[in-house]
Amino acid sequence: MIDYKTRFRASSSRPRIPDLLQLAGYGVAALLEYQTQHVFLRRHYLESGEEDRLLLCRDETRSVDLALRRWIRRLSGGDAPRQGRHCRMCFYCPSCEHAAFEVERPPWGRPA
Repeated sequence: MIDYKTRFRASSSRPRIPDLLQLAGYGVAALLEYQTQHVFLRRHYLESGEEDRLLLCRDETRSVDLALRRWIRRLSGGDAPRQGRHCRMCFYCPSCEHAAFEVERPPWGRPA
């Protein structure tokens, strides 16, 4: 899997996600979708041609999941969800007491 980037993140900007965690999240999705034991990941910068490479194994999916959850909690300011337009697309909206909208359960996935 290759994640193409048009440019490097400016050193003065705050990262939206820790380095390589976004790529690892894509890797977990690929591992689960294709039921493989490992996946090779690359982040390729188009401007410079530089690459970051990562080998993600199936037994690492739990640690990536936990890291993503920690990052999401950090950005959201805690465990309590914030209401908003994004509730319409959230898988947990049908069971969330904080949901801003009444929606039907999406036809894909399942709660973790």
